[in-house]
Amino acid sequence: MLPTSAEELLTDIAVGRHPDYGIVAANPKNLAAGTWMLERLDFRPVPGKPTLYALADQHRDGQGRATRAVALLRNASFQVDADAAFDPSLASGAGPAPSRVPLGEPEVAFAEHPQLGIVAALDDRVSGLTGLALLDHG
Repeated sequence: MLPTSAEELLTDIAVGRHPDYGIVAANPKNLAAGTWMLERLDFRPVPGKPTLYALADQHRDGQGRATRAVALLRNASFQVDADAAFDPSLASGAGPAPSRVPLGEPEVAFAEHPQLGIVAALDDRVSGLTGLALLDHG
């Protein structure tokens, strides 16, 4: 998938439908961060297509999950091109996009530890409920 227009050169991720693979996302710039995000949003690499990812379990609210993925990718500052069916800004009842507000300090931070796997760190000033919620959800 080679970019053919100036708009495609600006696209980090494109989400749409493929005739063979259903709901897919393309990472045309092969961005490592894009790959990381797509895999966590339940998109799996398509064998033989190094920049193409198919949504896993598409029968399980595929359109809704793809639409949420587009919103999350955009919130993470990716330039996302999406088919109208997956564009949250075109969804019925969608109001104007909220303006970006500066992020404060996080209450919880997640990271991948080489020996422990996924770990979470809590702000000492956070209520004990946050820690309990993390424990409840594994």
